[in-house]
Amino acid sequence: MEVEPIVCDRKAAQAVRDKARTLALFSEQGGELHLHLSGDWAYFSAGHRRSFVNAFAEADRCLAGRIRPIRFIFRGEAVALIDASGSVQMK
Repeated sequence: MEVEPIVCDRKAAQAVRDKARTLALFSEQGGELHLHLSGDWAYFSAGHRRSFVNAFAEADRCLAGRIRPIRFIFRGEAVALIDASGSVQMK
């Protein structure tokens, strides 16, 4: 099976990742990326939260070259998940 390269704007994706670093600490555990969100998350509306999760997942796919599981964590609890197929689950 031949895999097609991902066509994306790596510069724009890096800008999204850089912005995310101002809002979260990143760690990787068992092949899953974890974003530990700062207190600023509490002030985001539901729409802004979903937009951030979607934008970050797309940027990560671009930079990593594949979709990978991502867990967004706020105050010790998962608030959003991206599974290995790229599906978004907001909690």
